[in-house]
Amino acid sequence: MTETLGICFYQVKPGGVVLSIYAQPGAKKSCWQGLTGDGHLKIRVHLPAIQGKANQALIEFLAQELSLRKMDIEILSGEFSRKKRVFIKTSKPEQVIEMIKGKI
Repeated sequence: MTETLGICFYQVKPGGVVLSIYAQPGAKKSCWQGLTGDGHLKIRVHLPAIQGKANQALIEFLAQELSLRKMDIEILSGEFSRKKRVFIKTSKPEQVIEMIKGKI
């Protein structure tokens, strides 16, 4: 299920898609974890939240899982928070969304 109480984890924007993400640092391995109750895409990352390591691990995980370049992924807000807004630069946002839906 990709929506929780009518709240969607993504917004299609010009040039790509913005994801609402809840990142959980310090996991044994990086993985998709589904959706939170408030509609964020939950992702566990294997590095701790020290000196931006978890943010970098999140970007690397998304790039690998979605077959994207790291330079096409940008944290818009939440750099120092678990709740983040992440922009995925793509000409095919619907394809990225469908890939994510297939993984959660």
